[in-house]
Amino acid sequence: MPRPARGALPPLFAGVRRVLFVHAHPDDESLSTGGLIALMTDAGVTVRVVTCTRGERGEVVPGPLKHLEGTPELAEHRVGELTQALYALGAEEPVFLGGPDARARDRESGFRYLDSGMAWGADGRATAAPDAPAGRFSGSAAAVDDGIAAAAAFHPDIVVSYDAGGGYGHPDHEWAHVVAAAAAERAGVRFVETAPAEASDALEIPIDLAAKRRALAAHVSQLTLTDDGYVLSGGQHHVLEPLERYRLSPASTTMR
Repeated sequence: MPRPARGALPPLFAGVRRVLFVHAHPDDESLSTGGLIALMTDAGVTVRVVTCTRGERGEVVPGPLKHLEGTPELAEHRVGELTQALYALGAEEPVFLGGPDARARDRESGFRYLDSGMAWGADGRATAAPDAPAGRFSGSAAAVDDGIAAAAAFHPDIVVSYDAGGGYGHPDHEWAHVVAAAAAERAGVRFVETAPAEASDALEIPIDLAAKRRALAAHVSQLTLTDDGYVLSGGQHHVLEPLERYRLSPASTTMR
């Protein structure tokens, strides 16, 4: 499937100049939407990625960084990985929900939303962790207010995040959908979500797979690249496709 010509954007994104992506943890921006971000920036679109947590509860792949798992240092390491990935994709530097440019009110110095964690359910989808911490991102009403403030500060033409199921059920992904939908509604712009392969209304967008791989390569604590895709910390192997799928969210209240 050929990649669109430089400067050309898919119909769902035609005419946009500023795009706000809302993601739950560092690495989600590259895994879920790295191809679209690269396509946007290559076309001269200004892209801001708001990340809701620093992924401090993430597992670490076996190897020299494994000692970071479960330590305070993992969060800061993942911020560095996110910074490298966004640079590879041509996007702005990281913006974190609740921090400058993404908060509705003054907060104490160093405020951050915490990674809620997850557990695997019997159906193979993620579910809430039994030990979700106080201050977690998922379910936070303040996070919705901060998402609205993030859009107000950036003035996007469109907001992009996950579908209502968070892709695979992670509670932080599901809440990022809620935050993004509220931000788009208040800003009066369309809300576009990632779409599963079986969605009949999904728009398949050809991407530059090399650009996506460059971004994924930054997230060395979370995955290992292979010739055809990547392996996650739990050993799950995923094949990278030369396309990503999106649709106008049912939660979108505007067709602007």
